[in-house]
Amino acid sequence: MNKNEKQITQDYLIKRGKDEMSSMKIESFIREFSWIKKYVARRLSEVYVSKISQEIIDYRLNNVGWNNDYIFLLNHLGNLVTGRTKDSVCCRGGVVKYMLEDIGCKAKLVRFILSYHEYTNAVIVFKVPENTYIPEWIEQQMQVEQQRVRKEYEQIG
Repeated sequence: MNKNEKQITQDYLIKRGKDEMSSMKIESFIREFSWIKKYVARRLSEVYVSKISQEIIDYRLNNVGWNNDYIFLLNHLGNLVTGRTKDSVCCRGGVVKYMLEDIGCKAKLVRFILSYHEYTNAVIVFKVPENTYIPEWIEQQMQVEQQRVRKEYEQIG
């Protein structure tokens, strides 16, 4: 994704305002990711697929009024990946990074992060790149950030 491209998140959709996609696009999306129906019973107004990003890993769930914001950690078949507290579904103030930490070594099983917000009626499926595990991806991102910090530090003199 280039720097001018906006990462799709529930926060972005809330700020942008409600929108309605074509029913054919939504139906095609549900056919592709049929397991979504296990987690979202409402009629969807928007659907998106995005690659994981630092933004989604650091995402703090928020609620708008009585509307909940949900995150589901899912394996390659679309089944929940649960951890010590079986809390792989979060809807109030949780942070995706901490959810991943809670499931420990099972984080390697997570292939999708499903985001759904009742206010937007939008679903975003964040996909983990092929042959990559989330813990390793997070570590790679940390190394990139460390290099940036080190470079800033060295430029100061």
